[in-house]
Amino acid sequence: DSAGSPRPRTRGRSRPPGGAPTMPPKAKADDTGDEGEPQGSAKDWTHPDGMPLTDVQEDCTYDGVVTNVGRYGVFVDFGAVKDCILRTPRGAGKRFRKGTEVKGMRCVSVDIEGGKVLMEIDEDHLPEKLLNGQRREDGIPLEDLEVGQVYEGEVVNVSPAGVFVDIGAVRDARLSVPTKIGRRFRIGDIVQGCTIERVDMEANRMSVTIPDPEAAVADLPPKDRTKPAVKAKAKAKAKGKAQGKA
Repeated sequence: DSAGSPRPRTRGRSRPPGGAPTMPPKAKADDTGDEGEPQGSAKDWTHPDGMPLTDVQEDCTYDGVVTNVGRYGVFVDFGAVKDCILRTPRGAGKRFRKGTEVKGMRCVSVDIEGGKVLMEIDEDHLPEKLLNGQRREDGIPLEDLEVGQVYEGEVVNVSPAGVFVDIGAVRDARLSVPTKIGRRFRIGDIVQGCTIERVDMEANRMSVTIPDPEAAVADLPPKDRTKPAVKAKAKAKAKGKAQGKA
Protein backbone atom coordinates (compact mmCIF):
# COMPACT_ATOMS: atom_id res chain seq x y z
CA ASP A 1 0.00 0.00 0.00
CA SER A 2 1.11 3.57 -0.60
CA ALA A 3 2.31 5.54 2.41
CA GLY A 4 -0.16 8.33 1.67
CA SER A 5 -3.35 6.20 1.85
CA PRO A 6 -5.61 6.95 4.86
CA ARG A 7 -5.70 4.39 7.70
CA PRO A 8 -9.11 2.73 8.32
CA ARG A 9 -10.99 3.80 11.41
CA THR A 10 -11.64 1.24 14.14
CA ARG A 11 -14.65 1.20 16.42
CA GLY A 12 -14.34 1.01 20.17
CA ARG A 13 -12.95 3.00 23.09
CA SER A 14 -9.88 5.13 22.62
CA ARG A 15 -6.67 3.69 24.03
CA PRO A 16 -4.07 5.89 25.67
CA PRO A 17 -0.53 5.24 24.45
CA GLY A 18 0.59 1.88 25.83
CA GLY A 19 -2.46 1.53 28.10
CA ALA A 20 -5.87 -0.18 28.37
CA PRO A 21 -9.16 1.33 27.10
CA THR A 22 -10.32 4.23 29.24
CA MET A 23 -13.35 3.32 31.38
CA PRO A 24 -15.74 5.62 33.24
CA PRO A 25 -15.21 5.49 37.01
CA LYS A 26 -17.49 3.02 38.78
CA ALA A 27 -19.89 4.30 41.41
CA LYS A 28 -19.12 3.13 44.91
CA ALA A 29 -21.48 0.56 46.38
CA ASP A 30 -22.46 2.84 49.22
CA ASP A 31 -23.17 5.93 47.10
CA THR A 32 -26.95 5.72 47.46
CA GLY A 33 -29.63 8.20 48.39
CA ASP A 34 -31.84 8.34 51.45
CA GLU A 35 -34.61 6.41 49.70
CA GLY A 36 -32.37 3.63 48.31
CA GLU A 37 -30.39 0.91 49.96
CA PRO A 38 -28.67 1.47 53.29
CA GLN A 39 -25.83 3.89 52.82
CA GLY A 40 -23.30 1.36 54.05
CA SER A 41 -20.53 3.52 55.50
CA ALA A 42 -19.77 3.06 59.18
CA LYS A 43 -20.32 6.71 60.00
CA ASP A 44 -23.95 6.41 58.90
CA TRP A 45 -24.72 3.40 61.07
CA THR A 46 -22.57 3.63 64.18
CA HIS A 47 -22.36 6.17 66.97
CA PRO A 48 -19.18 5.68 69.01
CA ASP A 49 -20.46 7.86 71.85
CA GLY A 50 -23.76 5.99 72.07
CA MET A 51 -25.05 3.48 74.60
CA PRO A 52 -23.38 0.04 74.41
CA LEU A 53 -25.60 -2.72 73.04
CA THR A 54 -25.03 -4.62 76.29
CA ASP A 55 -27.14 -1.94 78.00
CA VAL A 56 -30.08 -2.33 75.62
CA GLN A 57 -32.86 -4.28 77.30
CA GLU A 58 -35.40 -6.47 75.52
CA ASP A 59 -39.10 -5.59 76.08
CA CYS A 60 -38.13 -2.06 77.09
CA THR A 61 -39.37 0.94 75.10
CA TYR A 62 -37.16 3.50 73.35
CA ASP A 63 -37.53 6.68 71.32
CA GLY A 64 -35.46 7.63 68.31
CA VAL A 65 -35.09 9.32 64.93
CA VAL A 66 -35.21 7.59 61.53
CA THR A 67 -31.81 7.62 59.82
CA ASN A 68 -32.61 5.64 56.69
CA VAL A 69 -35.47 4.01 54.79
CA GLY A 70 -34.71 1.53 52.05
CA ARG A 71 -35.21 -1.99 50.79
CA TYR A 72 -33.63 -3.38 53.95
CA GLY A 73 -36.14 -1.65 56.22
CA VAL A 74 -36.45 1.36 58.49
CA PHE A 75 -33.37 2.22 60.56
CA VAL A 76 -33.60 4.33 63.72
CA ASP A 77 -31.00 6.02 65.89
CA PHE A 78 -32.23 5.37 69.43
CA GLY A 79 -29.11 6.51 71.26
CA ALA A 80 -27.03 3.33 71.04
CA VAL A 81 -23.74 2.70 69.25
CA LYS A 82 -25.68 1.08 66.39
CA ASP A 83 -28.99 1.98 64.74
CA CYS A 84 -31.82 -0.48 65.22
CA ILE A 85 -34.01 -2.05 62.54
CA LEU A 86 -37.64 -1.08 63.10
CA ARG A 87 -40.38 -3.60 62.40
CA THR A 88 -43.48 -1.64 61.38
CA PRO A 89 -47.14 -2.50 60.78
CA ARG A 90 -47.79 -3.77 57.28
CA GLY A 91 -47.78 -0.96 54.73
CA ALA A 92 -46.54 1.68 57.17
CA GLY A 93 -42.81 1.34 56.57
CA LYS A 94 -42.93 3.11 53.21
CA ARG A 95 -44.40 6.22 54.82
CA PHE A 96 -41.44 6.79 57.15
CA ARG A 97 -38.90 9.42 56.14
CA LYS A 98 -35.39 10.28 57.28
CA GLY A 99 -35.68 12.53 60.32
CA THR A 100 -39.08 11.20 61.46
CA GLU A 101 -39.29 11.05 65.26
CA VAL A 102 -40.41 7.68 66.57
CA LYS A 103 -41.68 7.09 70.11
CA GLY A 104 -42.69 3.95 71.95
CA MET A 105 -40.52 1.41 70.11
CA ARG A 106 -40.32 -1.95 71.89
CA CYS A 107 -37.06 -3.86 71.78
CA VAL A 108 -37.67 -7.36 70.39
CA SER A 109 -34.13 -8.74 70.32
CA VAL A 110 -30.49 -7.75 70.78
CA ASP A 111 -27.70 -9.57 68.95
CA ILE A 112 -24.52 -8.45 70.67
CA GLU A 113 -22.13 -10.46 68.47
CA GLY A 114 -23.86 -9.51 65.24
CA GLY A 115 -24.33 -5.91 66.31
CA LYS A 116 -28.05 -5.94 65.50
CA VAL A 117 -31.03 -4.61 67.41
CA LEU A 118 -34.60 -5.32 66.31
CA MET A 119 -37.46 -3.16 67.52
CA GLU A 120 -41.13 -2.94 66.66
CA ILE A 121 -43.85 -0.33 66.90
CA ASP A 122 -47.60 -0.87 66.97
CA GLU A 123 -50.18 1.25 65.19
CA ASP A 124 -51.07 3.14 68.37
CA HIS A 125 -47.55 4.60 68.51
CA LEU A 126 -47.13 5.52 64.85
CA PRO A 127 -46.25 9.20 64.33
CA GLU A 128 -49.35 11.28 63.63
CA LYS A 129 -48.25 12.27 60.12
CA LEU A 130 -48.07 8.59 59.15
CA LEU A 131 -51.69 7.93 60.06
CA ASN A 132 -54.52 8.26 57.61
CA GLY A 133 -56.95 10.17 59.81
CA GLN A 134 -57.97 13.54 58.35
CA ARG A 135 -58.31 16.81 60.22
CA ARG A 136 -61.37 19.09 60.07
CA GLU A 137 -61.25 22.58 61.50
CA ASP A 138 -65.01 22.80 62.03
CA GLY A 139 -65.35 19.48 63.89
CA ILE A 140 -65.83 18.76 67.59
CA PRO A 141 -62.59 19.54 69.50
CA LEU A 142 -60.91 16.52 71.04
CA GLU A 143 -61.07 18.13 74.48
CA ASP A 144 -64.87 18.06 74.26
CA LEU A 145 -64.98 14.31 73.70
CA GLU A 146 -65.33 11.89 76.60
CA VAL A 147 -64.73 8.17 76.84
CA GLY A 148 -68.03 6.33 76.56
CA GLN A 149 -69.81 8.84 74.32
CA VAL A 150 -71.57 7.24 71.35
CA TYR A 151 -71.65 8.61 67.79
CA GLU A 152 -72.61 7.53 64.32
CA GLY A 153 -69.59 7.21 62.05
CA GLU A 154 -68.87 7.08 58.35
CA VAL A 155 -65.92 5.10 57.02
CA VAL A 156 -63.53 7.50 55.28
CA ASN A 157 -60.44 5.32 54.91
CA VAL A 158 -59.55 1.64 54.91
CA SER A 159 -55.82 0.93 54.78
CA PRO A 160 -53.10 -1.24 56.34
CA ALA A 161 -53.07 1.28 59.21
CA GLY A 162 -56.71 0.45 60.02
CA VAL A 163 -60.26 1.63 59.47
CA PHE A 164 -60.94 5.34 60.06
CA VAL A 165 -64.38 6.82 60.64
CA ASP A 166 -65.66 10.39 60.66
CA ILE A 167 -67.75 10.96 63.78
CA GLY A 168 -67.91 14.74 63.38
CA ALA A 169 -64.75 15.56 65.34
CA VAL A 170 -61.70 17.51 64.21
CA ARG A 171 -59.92 14.20 63.68
CA ASP A 172 -61.08 10.92 62.19
CA ALA A 173 -61.21 8.10 64.72
CA ARG A 174 -59.54 4.75 64.30
CA LEU A 175 -62.07 1.94 64.57
CA SER A 176 -60.82 -0.79 66.91
CA VAL A 177 -61.92 -4.00 65.20
CA PRO A 178 -60.10 -7.20 64.25
CA THR A 179 -58.19 -6.96 60.97
CA LYS A 180 -60.36 -9.64 59.37
CA ILE A 181 -63.48 -7.58 60.02
CA GLY A 182 -61.86 -4.28 59.13
CA ARG A 183 -61.13 -5.50 55.62
CA ARG A 184 -64.86 -5.85 54.98
CA PHE A 185 -65.55 -2.15 55.44
CA ARG A 186 -65.60 0.21 52.49
CA ILE A 187 -65.43 3.98 52.22
CA GLY A 188 -68.90 5.40 52.74
CA ASP A 189 -70.19 2.64 55.02
CA ILE A 190 -72.21 3.95 57.98
CA VAL A 191 -71.20 2.53 61.35
CA GLN A 192 -73.68 2.76 64.20
CA GLY A 193 -72.75 2.82 67.88
CA CYS A 194 -69.18 4.17 67.61
CA THR A 195 -68.19 4.49 71.26
CA ILE A 196 -65.23 6.66 72.27
CA GLU A 197 -62.59 4.26 73.56
CA ARG A 198 -59.65 6.61 74.03
CA VAL A 199 -58.70 10.22 73.39
CA ASP A 200 -54.98 11.00 73.29
CA MET A 201 -54.65 14.76 73.49
CA GLU A 202 -50.86 14.68 73.32
CA ALA A 203 -50.77 12.58 70.14
CA ASN A 204 -53.89 14.31 68.77
CA ARG A 205 -55.69 11.08 67.97
CA MET A 206 -58.58 8.93 69.19
CA SER A 207 -60.12 5.51 68.78
CA VAL A 208 -63.65 4.13 68.91
CA THR A 209 -65.19 0.69 69.37
CA ILE A 210 -68.49 -0.85 68.33
CA PRO A 211 -70.57 -3.27 70.43
CA ASP A 212 -70.71 -6.15 67.93
CA PRO A 213 -68.16 -5.96 65.08
CA GLU A 214 -69.50 -9.13 63.44
CA ALA A 215 -73.03 -7.74 63.32
CA ALA A 216 -71.76 -4.43 61.94
CA VAL A 217 -70.44 -6.09 58.80
CA ALA A 218 -73.06 -8.84 58.50
CA ASP A 219 -75.33 -6.82 56.20
CA LEU A 220 -72.58 -5.14 54.18
CA PRO A 221 -72.46 -6.17 50.51
CA PRO A 222 -69.41 -8.24 49.59
CA LYS A 223 -66.47 -6.40 48.09
CA ASP A 224 -65.85 -6.72 44.36
CA ARG A 225 -63.74 -9.82 43.76
CA THR A 226 -63.63 -9.63 39.96
CA LYS A 227 -59.90 -10.17 39.56
CA PRO A 228 -59.70 -13.25 41.81
CA ALA A 229 -62.72 -14.69 39.96
CA VAL A 230 -60.93 -14.25 36.63
CA LYS A 231 -57.86 -16.01 38.00
CA ALA A 232 -60.00 -18.86 39.32
CA LYS A 233 -61.68 -19.19 35.92
CA ALA A 234 -58.30 -19.30 34.19
CA LYS A 235 -57.09 -22.02 36.55
CA ALA A 236 -60.24 -24.06 35.93
CA LYS A 237 -59.76 -23.70 32.17
CA ALA A 238 -56.14 -24.82 32.41
CA LYS A 239 -57.17 -27.78 34.55
CA GLY A 240 -59.79 -28.76 31.95
CA LYS A 241 -57.19 -28.70 29.17
CA ALA A 242 -54.84 -30.85 31.23
CA GLN A 243 -57.58 -33.43 31.81
CA GLY A 244 -58.43 -33.41 28.10
CA LYS A 245 -54.84 -34.20 27.14
CA ALA A 246 -54.75 -37.01 29.69
